[in-house]
Amino acid sequence: VWRYLYRLDFLRKHNMRFEVGRFVEDLSFSLPSLYFAEKIVTVPGAEYLYVFVENSIINNRDKAHHAKVKADAKHAQNIILDFARSHGFRIPGLNTGVWRYILRKVWVKIFRNNITGFSEKYS
Repeated sequence: VWRYLYRLDFLRKHNMRFEVGRFVEDLSFSLPSLYFAEKIVTVPGAEYLYVFVENSIINNRDKAHHAKVKADAKHAQNIILDFARSHGFRIPGLNTGVWRYILRKVWVKIFRNNITGFSEKYS
């Protein structure tokens, strides 16, 4: 979700919220947000600056933390599959270990007609 901006009225209309206490929550949030979007606009040349913070949540090396992240990723995957099933589409390859790659490709195919300024590098 770090790469998207959402209108508050859109989030309220679709009752979209993050699950409290979960990691990898952006995966289960992104698919419904793209599915419900009537319009998607890209900003050419927009950049993201990542700052490495040694003791941040993302860089935590604790085994219990790592196990929770893994369990939450599986939970997000199940939410995505349930959402796809309930809205009548399949996400092929989701259980093959390359699901993030597949999701990106599926999102592009589903939403290509709704994207303004679509970049060919995502084709």
